[in-house]
Amino acid sequence: MRLSARTLRVLIAPTALAAVVTAGPALALQGDASKAQTAATKKSDVTCFSTVIDGRRFRECAVPGPRGARGLTGLQGPRGYLGPAGKTGPAGKTGATGKTGAQGPAGPQGPTGPQGATGPAGAAATYGVVIPNGSAPSFVSTQTSGFSSPVVLAATGIYCLAASNSSLNGATSTAVVSGEASYSAAGVIPLAVWVAQPVNCAPGDFEVKTYNLAGTSGPEPSDSVAFSIMIP
Repeated sequence: MRLSARTLRVLIAPTALAAVVTAGPALALQGDASKAQTAATKKSDVTCFSTVIDGRRFRECAVPGPRGARGLTGLQGPRGYLGPAGKTGPAGKTGATGKTGAQGPAGPQGPTGPQGATGPAGAAATYGVVIPNGSAPSFVSTQTSGFSSPVVLAATGIYCLAASNSSLNGATSTAVVSGEASYSAAGVIPLAVWVAQPVNCAPGDFEVKTYNLAGTSGPEPSDSVAFSIMIP
């Protein structure tokens, strides 16, 4: 590009003057020129030019001015695509067991289940009812099981009974006795007691004593008292 000397003065002189006044980019010129060829080189923050005008070489440098104010932040760009999920990390340690919570309200009662089958009837090993009959006591056959006959009257109000099962012994087994009213004599209030250590009966027999609580002088031994006995 060919420039006259006058044109270069018009273009360059205001730039050089601005460099002195504002410390902005400035152009330093040497000599006049009618023809210019320019090559630019940059070193650090200073940009310098070599210019040939009418066969004469001139060096010009532009010095940077102070940094201007920071511009406004631009608009946020669109959100990028979601990347692939990373690998699952190792499981953490199990935390401490928490406190037991309050007991909740009772739930509604469930439906009643079907009734189970009736089990086999239980039975005492040995049982019986004894009627006095004066001096000839005996068992009520329909209410007696497991005893040998007859009932022995050892003394007034003292009866001896032998169980059919030889493993039932009056000195080592247990018996439960009770006075019975319907087979006792009229006016008698029956009382029957079992003797755990028999002394009036044969070995192995069960000894029972009977009393009339309505005796003339209070409870007295009586042959008119009926009783029941059961050996578990």
